[in-house]
This record gives sequence, structure tokens and C-alpha cells, in this order.
Amino acid sequence: MGNSNNWIKIPVLATTDESFRIQTARSVLHFKDEDLKPNAEGKYIINIEKIDLGQNCVDIKEFEMPLEIMEHRKEGRRLNALEKNTIFIDRLVNLIMYFYLDGDKLRILQEEKEVIVDHIEILYGEKVVNVDGLDWQPYLRLPAKVAETFEKALREKELERLLLVFRGKSRLDGWDYYGFNMEPSDDQWSRVQEHFNDFCTDDKTLNGWLTWNPKVVADTLGIPIEVEF
Repeated sequence: MGNSNNWIKIPVLATTDESFRIQTARSVLHFKDEDLKPNAEGKYIINIEKIDLGQNCVDIKEFEMPLEIMEHRKEGRRLNALEKNTIFIDRLVNLIMYFYLDGDKLRILQEEKEVIVDHIEILYGEKVVNVDGLDWQPYLRLPAKVAETFEKALREKELERLLLVFRGKSRLDGWDYYGFNMEPSDDQWSRVQEHFNDFCTDDKTLNGWLTWNPKVVADTLGIPIEVEF
């Protein structure tokens, strides 16, 4: 920076990918990339009048930030934004795939293309999802980490529908027995197993693990009891 008779070096230091500072032994100025706008010639000219460059450089009021540096930082911010909140990034494919979990939905981004899926399928013994719309085959084999995370989210969503349903009245003890409408989680089962009896029978209604005390089970797990009409 300077003219033919006066060249100086001033460190320009990146603070984050969104800001930087210009620092001398006497003072420092902070800048945000978003506040810098190119002039009519497309150049990034930065005013540094407020920084103390010393007595020999009082005539230097500005300097030009190289365009390639600004573009490089912009690209870095774009990539950082893509990587934020991902559960996995597949960099081994020609066009990088970014995987995100939005509630119980899996979102896959590939450059400007995106698909959102709500279930996993099994194809040739592999866990896959339909990605029609991406630059890929109709189905994508899920990386193990993605499959595990997505399955967990789907299971948690499914368990929101967990409830107790009436299964029948015992002709031996006269109690009304209730069972789950789906398999509970291991944690849920461990908390209420003591309230269940195993009906090891081929009876169409009174079979499997059933409870005669549905209110205790429902209160413990915070789930409803299906009302019979």
C-alpha cells in the first residue's frame, strides 16, 4: 500500500468469516464484510483515515481490498451456511450432498436441487430413500449415521401416537385388560413393565403383554387411554 515513494505494510487480519480488522501498533479498525460495497469499478476501497499509520504515512487515506480475497471469503461463508445444522455431508460424490433433519423429515441438498423425504425404504436389503429430483439414481443408499439419526426421529414421532387400547375382559378374574397400540420404547417399557401380565395364549384379544391397571401406566408415561364407545 502506498505510492511510488512510500510503501508500507499493514496486517489485515480475519476475525471471523464475516469480519476482519486492520491493525497497527497504535490502533485498530474493525470491519464487517457485509458493510463493504464495491464502487462503480467493482473495487473494494476501504477508508482508513481513522487508523494511526505514523507520521510518515499521514497522506494515506484508503486502500483497496483485493477482489479475490472478498470473493474467497464470500464463498467460505456460503459453505459454512450449508454445513450449519447438517447431520452428515457426503463429499465423496461428484456433487456434494448435505443432509439435514427437519423434525421427522430428512432434507437432502445438492447444489441448487433439494428433496425432502418422510420415510425409509428397504431396497436389496439396504436402507434407502427416494431422491428423484437430485442428480442421482432414483434411490439413494443412506449413510449409516444418516439412517440411524433419521430412524430415531421417525420413531420418536411415531411414539407420539402411543396409547392404551381396550383388549377385553378376562373370564378368569373379571378384570378389563389393556394393551399398547404399538411397541413402546425400551425406556418406556422399563418404567411400566411391572404393571403388565404376559398372556401366553392364542386368544384373539387377550394375548401378549396386557395390564389391568391402565390408569397407572397412562399416568406414568403421560399417554392417553382409548375411550370405548
